[in-house]
Amino acid sequence: MAFKTNMRLHTVMVALLCTAAVPASAGSYTYTSLAPAGSIQPVVGGINFHDQVVGSFQDPTTYLSHGFLWSNGKFTQIDVGSWGTFLTDINISRIATGYYYASAADAKNFRFTPMIYNTVTKSHTDVPFDKQYSAAALGINAQGNVIGSAFKGYYEKAFIFNPPHRLQVSVPNAPDATVGVAINDRNEFVMSGVDQSFNEYSYTYRGGKFTLLAPPGGASVNAWGCASNSGSINNNGVVAGSYGTSTGVNGFTLSGGTYTSYSFPGQPVQTTVSGVSAAGVVAGCYLDSNAGYATKGFVYLSNTYYPILVPGSSTTSIVAINGRGSLIGQYASSSSQGVFIAQCPANQAPCTQ
Repeated sequence: MAFKTNMRLHTVMVALLCTAAVPASAGSYTYTSLAPAGSIQPVVGGINFHDQVVGSFQDPTTYLSHGFLWSNGKFTQIDVGSWGTFLTDINISRIATGYYYASAADAKNFRFTPMIYNTVTKSHTDVPFDKQYSAAALGINAQGNVIGSAFKGYYEKAFIFNPPHRLQVSVPNAPDATVGVAINDRNEFVMSGVDQSFNEYSYTYRGGKFTLLAPPGGASVNAWGCASNSGSINNNGVVAGSYGTSTGVNGFTLSGGTYTSYSFPGQPVQTTVSGVSAAGVVAGCYLDSNAGYATKGFVYLSNTYYPILVPGSSTTSIVAINGRGSLIGQYASSSSQGVFIAQCPANQAPCTQ
C-alpha cells in the first residue's frame, strides 16, 4: 500500500478523496446548539444527508436520559419506555438506531436493549437478543442494516443485523473484545478489537472478509473518531480514525488502498479524523497544547488545516461530517456544555470557519 504523510501541511490528497478546492473567499458555518438549555451530558449521535441529527441528553432533575431528533430547526424529544433512551445514528429515510432500558432493573444493571426507531411513525423495533446480553445498536445504513455491540459479562462481540437475521462477529486476534464501529450504504463495516495483551486492532469487513487497518509505522489503530460513540466509513468506502506513533497520535484516512496521515500543525500530541465528506473535506479534532491541551475541531482541504471552534466555547469536538459537509459535535465553555450542528450555506461551500 502507498503511504503519504502530512506532518506539516504537505499532504497531497489522493484523487479518490475528491479534494475540494477552496474559493478565494471561503464561507462560514452557521452553528446551532441542539440540546435543551440546562441539560446535562448531551451527546450527539449521527447525522444523515438531510442534516437530520439524533443524540441524547440527561434531565438535570430526574437524571433520566432522553433521545432526541433535530430536523429543519425543530427539536423533538424521543423516549422509548420510561427508564432511559439513547439514539446513535440516523439514515436517509429517517430511521434511527439506538438502545434503551426496558425496565428499572435493566437501568440499575446497565442492561441495554438495542433498537431501530422510525422517527416518521414514532415507533421502535427491538433488535432480537436474549436477556443475557446488554447490546447497543450504533449505526444504520440506507438499506436498514445495523451494526452494534453486545456485552455478556466481560465479553463483547460486534453484531450485524440484516433484518430479520443477526450475526455476531469477532475480529481476528480479539475473540472476546470486539466493537462494531461503523457501516456505510455499500454494506461495508468497520470493527475494532482488543486482544488479551491490550493491543488494539481495527478492521474493515466486506463480503465476509476482514482487512486489517495498518497505517505504516502505526500502532494501536483506532477506527473511532473524536467520540466514543462514532466511527466513519463513508459511501465511497473511505475509512477514518487515528493511530499511535513514536511522538503521539495521528489521524488517518484509507482510500483505495492508500493511507494518508494527519497531524495538526504545531500540535503533534494528538490528531484524530472523524470523517470525510463526499467532496473530500476531512474533519476531526486535535489537542491544542497552547490552550491547556483543550480539544479543538478542524477541517482540512486543499492541503490546509482550518481550526473549528464553536463561538463562545473553549473546546469543540467534531464527531461526524455528512455527505454534504455539515458537521456535528460537542462543545463546552466554563459555564456550559452542549452539542451542535455546523451548516455551510450552499452558495458559500466549502466553509472553513
